[in-house]
Amino acid sequence: MQFYEFCTKWEEEVDKSEETFEEQRLFWEESEEVAAVLDGVADRLGFNGTEDRDDGSKEETRLTRGHLEVMYDLCRFWRAFYPEHPSAWCVAFSKEDLKVRLDSLQDVSI
Repeated sequence: MQFYEFCTKWEEEVDKSEETFEEQRLFWEESEEVAAVLDGVADRLGFNGTEDRDDGSKEETRLTRGHLEVMYDLCRFWRAFYPEHPSAWCVAFSKEDLKVRLDSLQDVSI
């Protein structure tokens, strides 16, 4: 339970305000740091290219920032709940990705 969740002013002026998360959104969508992580993870997992479909057509296999965000959240939560067990979600990221680049995302969060 967090005390500010019961504050109407906080809810209206902070939580529901688009301006509150603008810096975080810009970092996630436009920063070179996140682009570098996305490229590295896509390379490690083989998501840069095309794949043959059953009908003979080609399908682009591309990792998106949305995929990356979900993978990072799963990695963080797994590491928090099971620190002694390696996470399948974390192996996609390099140590540099996790320490320097993606942790910067938390620095711009409120």
